[in-house]
Amino acid sequence: MAPMASATLALPRYSLTILPGDFAVDELRVTEGGTPYVAQLPFAGAPNFYGWAVNSSGVYAGACLPLSHMPAGGACTYSAAAGVQTVDFDHPPSTLQQWYSTYAYDVNERGDILGGATDWNQGNTNLNLQIRTAEGDLILLPGISSYRRASFNDAHQIVGAGIVADAFYYADGVRTPLSDLVANSGSFRFWTPTDINEAGYIVGIGTDGTDDLGRPIRRGFLLSPALVPEPSPGALAAAAAVFMGLRMHARRRRR
Repeated sequence: MAPMASATLALPRYSLTILPGDFAVDELRVTEGGTPYVAQLPFAGAPNFYGWAVNSSGVYAGACLPLSHMPAGGACTYSAAAGVQTVDFDHPPSTLQQWYSTYAYDVNERGDILGGATDWNQGNTNLNLQIRTAEGDLILLPGISSYRRASFNDAHQIVGAGIVADAFYYADGVRTPLSDLVANSGSFRFWTPTDINEAGYIVGIGTDGTDDLGRPIRRGFLLSPALVPEPSPGALAAAAAVFMGLRMHARRRRR
């Protein structure tokens, strides 16, 4: 078992698109091309299995209900080939170890499982997030928890949310509020990110202003990775000229 490595990369930047209409919170997904869509997960066909996510290989991540020592379920996966498989996550320290639950929130294309455990003794419904890799290794994510179902991709970039307006992005050991990755989100408040794909596109649900009765207006959102402009041919030529000049200067000094 090992914690995630410390951060070495700069945080990504995103542009925000507020989606028209309303979306089902737990079913809003994003294609690899970055197009939002509402997923309709097919029934997994396993008794007492509740699935939340499925990868292209037909492996579902979810929970098995009920288990005697887990009043709200236990993390497991399901596939037609392997059937139901239990996923082991570290449970939180507690004087009554039988009162905890584990869940598998997402499965990526590699077969890694994002999930964790929550301690019902403390009235805590936040899930302490962990990753069980396809090879069986457990990656601990100290201090990273999600009140709502989290999602991740093959690069182990994670999106999730706390209890109140606490949508976050996690990668390379750093937890960042989702709003910090957007230059200008206006009045929009990020609530629950529901999916992140391999290209880094993020979708979810949030609120944008209030209606005539003062109630928050729910809207889906799409975060698109900001494009880094490529150097122009002129800039590349200028950089090459500077580089060659420095080399010639260094040669003259050596002589």
